[in-house]
This record gives sequence, C-alpha cells and structure tokens, in this order.
Amino acid sequence: MSTTEGTIQWSCVPFRELSVHTLYDAMQLRSRVFVVEQKCIWVEVDGYDKGCWHVVGTAPDGTIAAYARLVAPLLKGPHQKRPIISRVVVPPEARGTGRGRVLMLKAMDECHKLWPTHGIEIGAQQRLEEFYASLGFKAVSEPYDEDGILHVDMHHDYVKSTVTAL
Repeated sequence: MSTTEGTIQWSCVPFRELSVHTLYDAMQLRSRVFVVEQKCIWVEVDGYDKGCWHVVGTAPDGTIAAYARLVAPLLKGPHQKRPIISRVVVPPEARGTGRGRVLMLKAMDECHKLWPTHGIEIGAQQRLEEFYASLGFKAVSEPYDEDGILHVDMHHDYVKSTVTAL
C-alpha cells in the first residue's frame, strides 16, 4: 500500500517487496541512528526483518524520510501475542518536525489493518515514554536497560486512533 502525504510518499510492504535500494537505505538509516548515534554496539539486523512489514516514508529526492518495522504477532515466539512496532526512526535532521508522530500514526494504522483484532506493543526508550503516551500507549513494565539505554514496554489497545498528526 502506498499513499502520499505532504511531500513524503508512504508505503507499507512486506520484506520481499522492498527494493534493494530501499532496503539498503533503511538499514543505513537504522545503523546511523541506533548503532552510531546511540552508541549501541549490537547486531542491528536481528534476523526478524524478513518476516516483517516495513513502513517507509520516502522524500521527493528518493531518500528515506522515516521508517518503522512491524513485527507480526508470534514472529518472535509464542509469548508475543501482539504486533510490535520497532526500529522507529527519522533522520536526526528531521527531529522536532512532527514526522515521527506521523510515522507512528501510519505504523499504528497499518498494524490495525493487518491485525485488526490485536493491540500493539512497543519497547520504547524511556526518554520517549511521554511521546508514546500521547499516542495512547500505556507503560506495562518498569524501566529496564537494553544496550545501555533505559526502555519501557508499552501497549496500545485501541480499535481506531483518534490521535491527530499535530
């Protein structure tokens, strides 16, 4: 599925439908932010991408303007009952523009199209807990350390979001 909002072209596709260029650019952005900027030395490509759906916002010049990964229920094992929105990222130069909020709303909408009888879970960086709460997520865990960054598990149980982009 593909839509245009503002100057960003949005799509949500399974792994097999990602072009090699889009896949490369998404992985490069993820590594730039999650490994280099946040100084998390880990294997960022964790083996789940092939079974996921990928929400991609593409700028007019063809660069990745926003990206999120949708992990299908049960992909990580029988304990995972809900879809997970993960690897939520916008380029550092786009932070504070509202693009992350639009990305999350797109990702949430796609989750509910793909898995309409499920809520959503995220493993949010604790510093962003208030942002995710503004989208209707509720903390369901105490903060925990993941790769040197405090995180909190959050769930969203909605049927259809009434949250707006800005």
